[in-house]
Amino acid sequence: MAETLNPTARRLAKRLALFALDAGETAEAEFGPALERVLRGRPVTFRRAFLVYLRRCLVRGLRERELLVEHAGPVDAAEVETLRTKLEATSPHSLSARLQPNDDLLGGLRLSIGDIVYDASVAGRLRALEAATAASL
Repeated sequence: MAETLNPTARRLAKRLALFALDAGETAEAEFGPALERVLRGRPVTFRRAFLVYLRRCLVRGLRERELLVEHAGPVDAAEVETLRTKLEATSPHSLSARLQPNDDLLGGLRLSIGDIVYDASVAGRLRALEAATAASL
């Protein structure tokens, strides 16, 4: 049976994840001992649940620090850098940009930062048009 973490353990996992993400490579010397102290003497079910939640927090944190640029055709690197700079101004973190081709977009771009999606693609506009047309019937 999977153990659920109490709110204190969840907060601790989130704080450890933020520490690791903010400190980067310099966190390595402190992260391991801190994690060891948290897990020492705990039942295996707690350790497993804590590590699964910690991983989820790390993945979410990494996604919030990455600008995913999906595109259907060629993309100008200068435009991507301009977008990254402008979006970084609205984000509490510095952003790295990653390009990903996606022919399903038909044209335009879809930008994602964590759970936030900016869809400026032809496919996105067609879906919006379809939804508006269906709602008016």
